[in-house]
Formats: sequence, C-alpha cells, structure tokens
Amino acid sequence: MTMLPDNAFMRRLPIAVPLKKRLEVDAILTSTDIAFVAYDKIFDILTGLHLSQVPGIPLRTATELCLNAWAIVDSVHTLRQFAEKTAKPEGQMARFLKSCEHFTEMRNVMHHRAGQLGNAANTKAENHPTYGVVSFCSPIDSDQRFNMTQITLGTTHHERHRFADVDSNLNPSDKTITHVTLTAFDYQTDLSRVNLELYELIVSMNRQLQETILPQLTAAAEAAGEDLDKVLADYNGRNDIITVMMQFEGS
Repeated sequence: MTMLPDNAFMRRLPIAVPLKKRLEVDAILTSTDIAFVAYDKIFDILTGLHLSQVPGIPLRTATELCLNAWAIVDSVHTLRQFAEKTAKPEGQMARFLKSCEHFTEMRNVMHHRAGQLGNAANTKAENHPTYGVVSFCSPIDSDQRFNMTQITLGTTHHERHRFADVDSNLNPSDKTITHVTLTAFDYQTDLSRVNLELYELIVSMNRQLQETILPQLTAAAEAAGEDLDKVLADYNGRNDIITVMMQFEGS
C-alpha cells in the first residue's frame, strides 16, 4: 500500500477549516506517510534477502530494518495520540486504535528499558534482543512449502536468545513475501497487516473528511457570496525546499 496522492482532500484542507483541525489531520496523515515509507523499505530489503538466497545479512542492512521497523512503531503511536484527542474515535478509527494499542506499550517499554537491563540480563527465561526480531514468510513453492526467516536486530543479545513465535495460522502467498513481523519484549505484531489497515483507515478518513467538510464549506461560501473553487484553492500546501544564501564572516 502507498501514501495518499498529493491531490487528496486531506492534504489540501482549505484555510477556512479551523487551524487546530488542519494540524490534527496533518499529524495523523504524516504519521501514516512515515509508516508507509518505512514498510516499503522493509519489504524491499526482505524481498532482496529472499531472492538473493545469501546466508547472513550485512550489519547496515539489519540496521535499516531496525530503523524502519521502529519508525512504524513510533508513527502508529503518534497517530494514536493525536486521533484519541481529536474527538471520540468511532467505527474504523476506534477499532484501529484498539488493535494497535500495543504499539504505544512497546514504545513505553523501550523508553524505560535502560533501567531494566539488569533484570533482563539476570533473568533465567529466554529474552528477545533489545530491539527485537524481524521475521517474514517466503512465497509458497510448488510443493506447498515456505520458509519463515528471522533476523535479529542489533549485534548483542541474551545468551538465552528468544526468537519470534511461529504462528500456526500463517497464510503465505505464492507470489511475494508476507507476514512481515516485528517481535520485541512480549509483543509480536504483523507489520504487513498493520500496513494494510493503515491504508484502509487513511483512505476512509480522507473520504469522511471530504463528505463532512465540503458541504460545510459549500454552505459557508454561498452564505458569504464567495466562489467555492477559490475557497478550496486557498490552502497551505507542502512547502518546497528553501535555500538561504549565507555569508561566512571568518577570519
């Protein structure tokens, strides 16, 4: 799944819409954008790993997996924070916030992890690496077999290394890798599923905003005797890069 296009209604909320609402929508939309880009990068890395059939993974590549997996965690957490404060979430948004509340829990555990490393090092139980494990399923082959590959994030882990649990209900594809999963602490989340749910959520939100706000703007424009097209065209869009020439006053 990919980001909403540049001309999506959410990206062009007119300045006639209250600024607080526009900032809330922008925070939610940008959070989903970050998650989509991060998932695409993870998917490309894992697809290349599957196709290459080369044992092992370069440290830099593993670090990119770690960076993007946790970018998704942070982005979904941020989306939840803003969405919960905009209004009472209902329907699809409420279901998504509930199904992904563990993203906030994962972020909070990581935030306090430094103070818990002693307990983690001394435990006799199996332990996930600090940044967790990314796993994925290969496509099904002609014999209906597939591999589940697990990649440790980071370079040092517990002697009693705990990998991701294997889900007996996996439903792999015969065309592409599936079930890209992040396992960290006591949480295991299917990033592929979350990516799909995020896309469905943001498409639905874009449609609902257009259906709600457009009639309000139409009525307001008519009452004020203004042209609706001009009202809709007056928005604060994405700023392009601005470069400022500076003069260095060195000796």
